[in-house]
Amino acid sequence: MRQRIAKMLLSVMLAVVCVLNMGITVYADAEYDSGMTKEEVIAKYTVDTGNEQADEVFNQYLEVASDILVGDKYATYISTVEIGDPIYRTCYCLYAGGTEAEWDSKTTFEKMLWQELYVNPLAMIAENSYESVLGTLDSFLYVVGESTQSVYSRYDAALAEAYLKIMEWQYNYIIENNAVYNFMTGEDSNGNKPGSGGMSPVLIIVVVIVVALAGGVVLGKKKGNSGKKAA
Repeated sequence: MRQRIAKMLLSVMLAVVCVLNMGITVYADAEYDSGMTKEEVIAKYTVDTGNEQADEVFNQYLEVASDILVGDKYATYISTVEIGDPIYRTCYCLYAGGTEAEWDSKTTFEKMLWQELYVNPLAMIAENSYESVLGTLDSFLYVVGESTQSVYSRYDAALAEAYLKIMEWQYNYIIENNAVYNFMTGEDSNGNKPGSGGMSPVLIIVVVIVVALAGGVVLGKKKGNSGKKAA
């Protein structure tokens, strides 16, 4: 029993560290995408996944968040712990199912996007009760985004507002679909890709089963009617 409790506490601590550290470290590496203009940054990271609502809210967030790649607004972060800390790689592999090589291949800005918008929600949902994280929108914003929101609010009101908006969209998506949405890929944590025009594997299976059952019922009725006529 004690070992089980200790293991649970360790998992929670890991998840909390992922979130708390993220809020103050994601901007520390001064070399990421260096020399790019704001327009070049937006052109590079703008998404078009086919999910219009998600793409719109993400690209609005990107418009504001891209400011951290140009100018010196966030120069105060340079002396903090870098996103290269292994804890972020660990969280990415543990909760998002990625690999160390995938994480290491991302630019610092990409790591920020993944950590804030996808890995954090996955980690907090995995390590806390449903009610404490998803019971209400306020609970979600507090558990998942309080640290990031606090940092953003101190340095940039527009960025804080954009982050709040995208996380509200994320919350509504989770409640409706029981999955965390990945704005960067257009695919959620269940492997579904809303807005792609195709059907998810799970939905396809469900449809096949329903059609098969319906076909069986119809066939049974036809046989029953045939029997009655023969009699």
